[in-house]
Amino acid sequence: MGAAEEVVSMMNNKAILLMGWENYKESEQCFRQALLVAQGAVKNGDTKRMPMKFGEDIPSGRSYVKSLQTNLLNLLSPSSKTFVDNVSNYRPEYDEGMDNFKDPFDLLNKSKNMIGTILFNMGRLAQNQRRFRDALKFYWESLIALKFVGTQSEPAECAALFCIGQIQYISGDFESSLATYHMALPLAATVFGSESIEVAACHNCIGILHYVSAKGDNETGMKALQKSLHLRLNQQGRDHLDVGTTWNNIGRLYFHDSKYFCALTAYDEALRIRKLHHRESADVAATLFNIGQIYPQDGRLEK
Repeated sequence: MGAAEEVVSMMNNKAILLMGWENYKESEQCFRQALLVAQGAVKNGDTKRMPMKFGEDIPSGRSYVKSLQTNLLNLLSPSSKTFVDNVSNYRPEYDEGMDNFKDPFDLLNKSKNMIGTILFNMGRLAQNQRRFRDALKFYWESLIALKFVGTQSEPAECAALFCIGQIQYISGDFESSLATYHMALPLAATVFGSESIEVAACHNCIGILHYVSAKGDNETGMKALQKSLHLRLNQQGRDHLDVGTTWNNIGRLYFHDSKYFCALTAYDEALRIRKLHHRESADVAATLFNIGQIYPQDGRLEK
């Protein structure tokens, strides 16, 4: 690692510490300084190593990122009032398992692409501050920097897709979010392994989107959630909080299909696990509410 790269790594990792302390203003300043040094370290004329700005034309042969940019441009257009309304009502305290890759990436061990990694971290910082428009632009520029540079996929590339998909989801653009997670799924399998927690998380997100979308398919959604559950049970054990979240999502889909006994069984397991971790939380309250919805359906109004 050269002198410039060492400076960039130190500045990026200092920004991560500040971000963890919720000193967001100084954290952003550090990230921006790291980005400037990283860009300056790139050889003159090596344009492929420079991140493209959001909205710039994408070269031919890059349909994967080109189609994604078209969607994001529409989503972030000044006429898109739905985006503003939906994200302002977003409740992060209710966990459906959609918020993944919450931690920024350091530059010592987890990534070799300085510019793409810093841009992702700036997106995560903006998302933590509920600056969703800025976050999407940073994630996009991160994705471009990572996609057009190097020969191997990196965790930050997968993370950028996950985070874009989540913001599309909370903005109400379920169809586009589903498409983004389908892009992320094979990448997650390549980067982390086909049996990984990241792949399980992606299946969980796909299952939720089939549940909430008007164009979703419940059978496909259930298969995705059951695959997520299988992977999580193998990797995390039956009492892990993420397993409880997946059980709760399975219950919601069973309820939507009017399979009330199956829904109740799933909710009971979700409630057991969630109470192990937090007896009084928004997630426990949500599962109790879901259980309460079942009883009137089978005539047990006294419950």
